[in-house]
Amino acid sequence: MIENLPGEDWRPVVGYEGRYEISNLGRVKSLVRPYRRSEKILYQGTETGGYLKVELSKDSKIKTHKVHILVLNSFRGLCPPHLRDGCHRDGIPSNNKLPNLRWDTHAGNLADDATLENHAHSKLTNRQRLEINYLYSQGFFTQAKLASKYGVRQIAVQKIVRSPDVVARIAKRDPELFRRFHEHYKTPGYVTI
Repeated sequence: MIENLPGEDWRPVVGYEGRYEISNLGRVKSLVRPYRRSEKILYQGTETGGYLKVELSKDSKIKTHKVHILVLNSFRGLCPPHLRDGCHRDGIPSNNKLPNLRWDTHAGNLADDATLENHAHSKLTNRQRLEINYLYSQGFFTQAKLASKYGVRQIAVQKIVRSPDVVARIAKRDPELFRRFHEHYKTPGYVTI
């Protein structure tokens, strides 16, 4: 029997009931079966982007799954049809604890990436994100020129300018920064929140 960590709760992995369980802390275990005498915590590999993955087997077929999706499926239910992404609130793809996870739209997930200064791979501050959004929306720079100016890849700029609520999220997380930025650029009507 595997010893639980403090506050750990186990649920069956959806689609693998009776074979595997997952905890609210993101650990996955294989259950006792005729050929397995004891439970076993499974090894989790790392995918591109830092997401943890685990291999599960059923009917002689092995399939790889992202751990955060398994946690959400088992504890929050299957992804609702109007949502699409399993999201990490803190932007750290290896933090698969239940309170850090949620179902959201793809735009909501991109907005998280675009507004988290403490994101594991973040090179931009929220002020820089506001500047990028403003400079692009006013037609002063292309995405490629902004990427060069701020020392990031163009995809990072694209996520910022295409996310419909990136500015609103920054304003909510850091209202003082937003107020100072708004006054500095004298942008009445630039943003509606």
